Amino acid sequence: MMDTENEDFESSLIKLAHSFYPYNMIEYYDEGYEETIEYKALQKAKESFNLLRKDWDDLLSKIKFYYTNYKFEIEDWIETAPRERCFVGKLVIRQKNHSLLPKILVFNVSFVAPLFSIYTSEKQVPSFVIPPDLVMIYRQISIFIKDFFPDHIELPAALSKMELEGLSIDGVGSPTWVKSDILKKMTLFNAFFSAGYY
Repeated sequence: MMDTENEDFESSLIKLAHSFYPYNMIEYYDEGYEETIEYKALQKAKESFNLLRKDWDDLLSKIKFYYTNYKFEIEDWIETAPRERCFVGKLVIRQKNHSLLPKILVFNVSFVAPLFSIYTSEKQVPSFVIPPDLVMIYRQISIFIKDFFPDHIELPAALSKMELEGLSIDGVGSPTWVKSDILKKMTLFNAFFSAGYY
């Protein structure tokens, strides 16, 4: 179990990310990528998907039971999990003014590291800063996640977008020798959850 109070927490996350992704290599491009120790370690870690699947299903059932009314809709993106590194769920909150877009709270539970992440998503633009009107729901979702995944802790918002030099996955990130202001660098969120946002 990780401890966010530990001053080495940030470096331990970076070290863990490096244990899963070979340095200065690109998936689908560099020959031998799938033979690296790092790639094999990631595939081994992803086997936890099957072990944690029931806990995820139970978590979704709990959330659906708790938020059963016309205002809320819960989405389970389980079909994306095998190619990602996390389970993904969405709580869609309809607004009283039907002309306004619903608010979306996305929650991710990693199965390659004991981490979870919660963010809001408007027009598929993620924000790890939870607005005041969603704080109570955010806290409740956090409690539910910890109930079913007691070893998991939330990846701090400040670390979610920390860039990882020389690592890449699913088209995100590049070797250090590639100099570009266009290519998106891989982040800690990408390493433990997904190459994109939902």
